[in-house]
Amino acid sequence: MKNAVGVVYRPPSKPTNCIDNLEITLANLTAEMDEIILMGDLNIDFLVPSSPLQNLNNVFDTFNLKQVINTPSRITEHSATLLDIICLKSSREILDHGTVDLLHVTDHLLTFCEINMQPPKDKINTVTYRSFKHFDSNEFSRDGNVRYCKPMNPDDEPTKAAQFKEITKQYYKCPSVHRRGNGENA
Repeated sequence: MKNAVGVVYRPPSKPTNCIDNLEITLANLTAEMDEIILMGDLNIDFLVPSSPLQNLNNVFDTFNLKQVINTPSRITEHSATLLDIICLKSSREILDHGTVDLLHVTDHLLTFCEINMQPPKDKINTVTYRSFKHFDSNEFSRDGNVRYCKPMNPDDEPTKAAQFKEITKQYYKCPSVHRRGNGENA
C-alpha cells in the first residue's frame, strides 16, 4: 500500500486561489497513491461558510477526501476558528480524532486523528459454473439431434427460466459447481 502524507500551510496574506495548486498536487498524487492524508493550516475557517471554503470542499469531494476535525483549532480571547485540518479518504475507518490544548504554548490546538491503516478485506464472492471435465463431445453431437420441448406458460417467466435451466442441465449432463473466492480466479 502506497501512502502520501502531506502538510500544507497557507499564510493569511496569501490569496485563496492557491487552492488550485493544491488541486493539481492532489490530482498527481491520486494517480500514484492508495492513500492520501493531508493536514495543516489553510487559514480558511471551516466553521463559517465562505466562497474559499466551498472551493476547498469541492476539491476535497473531487478526490474523495473527508476533513475530520470538527471543533475549533485556534482559540483567542475574541474568536474560535477551525483552521487546522486533517483530511483523508472517506472510506478510511477513523478510530479517534480531535484537538488537544498545548498548555497555551500557541493559540492553535494540536489536531490528531487515529485511523485504521489495515487495507479493507476483499469481499468473498460465490461463483457458479458448469464443469466440463467429463464432457463427451461425441455424446453431445448425438444429443444435438434430439429436441427438448416442454410446454411453457408464456405468463410465467420464472417457470420458463427454471425449465430452460433444467433442459440445459440435462442436455449438457454437467453438474453445477460452487466455489468461494475473492473473485480474482473467477
